Amino acid sequence: MCIRDSIYTKEERENHELTMLNLALLSHHEVLDIIRNASRDSGANIKLKRLFDRSVLVGRHMDTQDYNEHAQPLRKWVNSLFEPNTRTNLKELLFNYTPRDGFFAVNGFYTMFQKCWNALIEYTLAHLNHCDSPETCPLPEIEWYHPQPLKKVMSDIGHLITTIHHSELGDVRANIIEPHLGYALRETEMRLQQGMGCGHGLVAILELEK
Repeated sequence: MCIRDSIYTKEERENHELTMLNLALLSHHEVLDIIRNASRDSGANIKLKRLFDRSVLVGRHMDTQDYNEHAQPLRKWVNSLFEPNTRTNLKELLFNYTPRDGFFAVNGFYTMFQKCWNALIEYTLAHLNHCDSPETCPLPEIEWYHPQPLKKVMSDIGHLITTIHHSELGDVRANIIEPHLGYALRETEMRLQQGMGCGHGLVAILELEK
């Protein structure tokens, strides 16, 4: 399916004549069909090595809401994690997924991913709170039912916070912990995405044998 895509912000769209460009939206199955047809028509052997989604939550249209009125500006808050000497309100990174009728598989993926994303944010917040007030805030636990990639990044960020939280070498939360959380979120996305075509880019790595 091809649609018209704006390259402007919401404010610019409201106040200026727009320049539009064509944008192709492809699903996992459509990409496989293209590969099969190209292989058949060319007589070449095209092997799919990897198919993966890119930016399932932080594509630029998360902030414009062009394609989903329920989208939250997560790109803005993830970018904030990497701003030097700036503390991000981590609660802004929590999101609620609103299912859309007719997309059973995509709804299932995003429901799962929402739980993992939010669990990592909440785990980080709980660890920070524990380091600030250990007498009133219990140390958070990694649950047995969490997917292994999520357990790994939780363990890493928990160890980091415990190790450096009380360092006096600058603002360690803003300059070390928050960027590390940004990388942890990216790692979680990369490990849990399913190449369904529901991100801000579907990447295919192909091997061509003539």
